[in-house]
Amino acid sequence: MFFFVIAPCILRMLQYVLKEEIFLEGIKVYMKKQWSNLDDFWDLMQSVLDKQQNTDRGYISLKNLMDPWVKKKQYPVLKSHTELNSNMKKLNVIMENMSGTFKIPVTYIRLPKPNFHNILPKFWIYFKSVVRLTFVFPYVTWLLLNLQQTGYYRVNYQKNDLLEIGGYLHTKNYTNIHVLNRAQIIDDTFHFVTTGEFDSPATFWYLVAYLHQELDYIAWYPMFKAMERMSFIIPFNESIHFKTKILGLLRPLLQKIGYEEFNIDEDDLTKCLKQEAVKWACVLGDIECKKMAERKLEWHLSNKTSNYLLPWWRKWTYCNGLSISTTSFSKVFHNLNDIFETNNSKILEYLACTNKTSDIQLAVLGKNLSSENNPRKNIIVRNCISVFFDVILRHAKDKLLHVIISHWEKLN
Repeated sequence: MFFFVIAPCILRMLQYVLKEEIFLEGIKVYMKKQWSNLDDFWDLMQSVLDKQQNTDRGYISLKNLMDPWVKKKQYPVLKSHTELNSNMKKLNVIMENMSGTFKIPVTYIRLPKPNFHNILPKFWIYFKSVVRLTFVFPYVTWLLLNLQQTGYYRVNYQKNDLLEIGGYLHTKNYTNIHVLNRAQIIDDTFHFVTTGEFDSPATFWYLVAYLHQELDYIAWYPMFKAMERMSFIIPFNESIHFKTKILGLLRPLLQKIGYEEFNIDEDDLTKCLKQEAVKWACVLGDIECKKMAERKLEWHLSNKTSNYLLPWWRKWTYCNGLSISTTSFSKVFHNLNDIFETNNSKILEYLACTNKTSDIQLAVLGKNLSSENNPRKNIIVRNCISVFFDVILRHAKDKLLHVIISHWEKLN
């Protein structure tokens, strides 16, 4: 199973190790023939490569280079730090392969003038070895490694290097760094902070602070995943600092891209970015986000037929809108008996989102729904229990929880 997960990453890396035209030719030949195992694949790719080997690059044995990548259930780490000799005007970059088996293909650009056009490996770092490069300072102030994340490995920069990279990202020229590298820097830094291999969380927050101007979903994606990892602190008072920092990034973003999908020509990644951004803004309690959901809900309820909600916006609209809405409960759930007596589970999920806890109490525990004489009591009870669990999740700190528990016998 692991191989199927990493296979696309390894193939992409191989594409850039070989050059695209050689890789595509090998794949074309491979697809035309019947091959039984991985060794056959390497033999075929080697034969294609041998016909076009560039002597300037030296002989490449694909099997020796790539075997560890497909046989080990891990990825290597390239550790990098710089030493500046201001008197000699020299910048030394020391790169260390932290793996005992992998040979890492190294690509880099020199900044502040990045050039992402040539992403063939400049050299390979072998097992537990160190490479030292020297550049003239200040023409080169730092290096960015693993261009377009073509190599399946993480880069562990030292603090000063990340501060330099972060400083560049905070400028208007941040898009000069390829979006895949912007994403990788965030993902790798968060990983090393959480594993304790990088001991400066403040540097991570400085790095991601540039996201207030970022409009690409690819760069935002690792930050959303990091937010998921950190979200367990949201219910606690200690989360105020976390919420403030994240909302400080999301609010400028939403001011630029908006809260709704109006333009059918909008690209899919922008739609994904918008959906994730509004989800997290509301989860973190942003009042403007909730007001937008409330307005959207009122618009929808005024004419459900013509004012249609896209399926992927229904939960956000209902749950966040109902959390602050002054709309009458009966207007939203006007056929509540029918809802309970069918398996319209999505609507029942929204029921638990309302801020009117007395209405939830009436809906779930009302005599008209829990009566022994109701012929459809089994269906009603099953759906009541579903709502009960949703209410527990959302109202665990409210007095409603005690009301529900005290009526548990009616739901049992």
